[in-house]
Amino acid sequence: MALSIPVLGHVILDVNDDPTNFETIIHQSVETIGNEQSFYIKSNVPVSVLQYKENVEPDRLIPQDKAVVLLKSTCTSDEAFKSFNPSSVVEKFFLFNTNQPLLYVNVDLGDATVKGTVSPSSFVAEWDTVDEICDFEQNQVEEDDEETTLLEELSQILMAAAATTEKMIVTGDDTLELTLVEPASTTTTSTEPTTTSTEPTTSEGCSISAEIIYDACATSLMVDAPSVDVYRGAQVEDYKSKPDDLNKCKIVNSGVLTYPPFSANSFVDEDFIMVEQYAEIQCHQTVIGRPFIDVNGDLIQAEANIVEKSEWNLSNQDKKLDAQDKSKYQAEGTDWTNRALGEHSSIASFAIFTIDLMTNNAPPDLIADALQAAMDEYRHARTSFDMASLLTQQNISPGPLPPTSHSFEQDLRGLAFRAAQEGCVDETISAMLAAAEVMKLTQQEDIITMPMPGQWKEKVEIIAREEARHSSLAWRTVDWVCSKDQIICDEVIQHLRDQAHGRFEYRVEESGLEDESIVNIVEKEWSRLLDVMLSLVSHDGDNYGYEEARDMVDDTFLASVAGDIFHHFQDGRNKRAHQSKHTVNIQSE
Repeated sequence: MALSIPVLGHVILDVNDDPTNFETIIHQSVETIGNEQSFYIKSNVPVSVLQYKENVEPDRLIPQDKAVVLLKSTCTSDEAFKSFNPSSVVEKFFLFNTNQPLLYVNVDLGDATVKGTVSPSSFVAEWDTVDEICDFEQNQVEEDDEETTLLEELSQILMAAAATTEKMIVTGDDTLELTLVEPASTTTTSTEPTTTSTEPTTSEGCSISAEIIYDACATSLMVDAPSVDVYRGAQVEDYKSKPDDLNKCKIVNSGVLTYPPFSANSFVDEDFIMVEQYAEIQCHQTVIGRPFIDVNGDLIQAEANIVEKSEWNLSNQDKKLDAQDKSKYQAEGTDWTNRALGEHSSIASFAIFTIDLMTNNAPPDLIADALQAAMDEYRHARTSFDMASLLTQQNISPGPLPPTSHSFEQDLRGLAFRAAQEGCVDETISAMLAAAEVMKLTQQEDIITMPMPGQWKEKVEIIAREEARHSSLAWRTVDWVCSKDQIICDEVIQHLRDQAHGRFEYRVEESGLEDESIVNIVEKEWSRLLDVMLSLVSHDGDNYGYEEARDMVDDTFLASVAGDIFHHFQDGRNKRAHQSKHTVNIQSE
């Protein structure tokens, strides 16, 4: 572990180096890059671009307006390592009196080689989060104590003023200053780049590269360097959390931020490399179920707690795994915990969706199904906490949802776009990925000839079926809006045509689904289903039969779940048409 980087007041990154590879960090700094759409980098050494994203603000390790800059060297021998002492300049300035920042990296290489980037660094991360409810209650007590203290001080001031003839002015202008702690470095800010002038080194057999860690959702990069490797898929592994010893409301989190080496895209001998900013749809937080989004567009989700007894568990509290299975399923236990938190927040999301429907005078069948969906998510959450507790052999329970606010308005357009993004896209993908997981589990059981623990496959199968019903509810909501306002309908349909496939590709990649045969089925079923549903809700193909649109694929569980989405949609539409006809008949009589 070489250098510690204070990135924010509540975030520390410790850089892991590998002494066995004669590897060391020779420069580290935190650069302010602002909120511009593009950021320029000019370097005379290879550059590794480490893309990062995190939408849950308390868990953000890299601020959106900052970049962590490292210079890392590696040598082929101990002799070369000891003699390699390059000098470097890392400067930030602005292009041609504009707000476009440029990071200038210059290293005096001496006899060192430039033979491509070295493997990406990993970072031991430590960051703090706050239990919002605990903090609120504690602040209330402190404010009461502070109010008493202020009254006592004011009384003393007034007594002193009465004893003198001088006028006294009491002001309440309190200022809270927040400071970013950055390490001392050779980094400066100027309007012109500078060059280094040092004696050349004699360390043939060493190479050096720059690493840039930044929020890929916030900006794009233009890189001019001998070679560029772009890494995506940042992961926080070995996540742990514990209460702070001095502050009962503070949670201390830790984990290892890593980048899979196979995730790199490499570019060599090109004048400028444009590293595009992530598309907006890639930056939406992935949640199993329907994400709970507040009025500011932030994802609202509870934190997981380890408790003595979890009221959210169903039946697995007393079940034990042997030591081998516990070690084997550690990563799956973390996955089920994340799934449980997503399902837990989905309960609130469907409660909000129900009010949203009622505010816009939606028909009763949509309202009833939204309430039923909330109860489905309640069961999914309990099932998922049950599995998380079994696989981790700890009682996992959700904490409180963070305080939030919402606005309900008569806004068909907003209702339609939210249903399209959160339901027609994300819940549809979630249902299909859950179905793909069932197929994967079936294959594993066939190979190892024994069931997975905790009726794993059966639980995912139920979740997949019910998420399909939630997906169809979103499509029915968009269909109802289309029957009310054709202009809004056209906008939503175009948005889905433009964005849905990109979001699908991102979700599949993020899921870690590796079986190519299953991935191919997911892609075929998704494309077919999306074409059919878009045709139906746009009323371009009301008689467009699902069976007629089927590709030549096997009769799989995944195809069955995709069929559920269509059939639930058609059943709901036919039921509403029948109710409308019945209402007309009663009125005519």
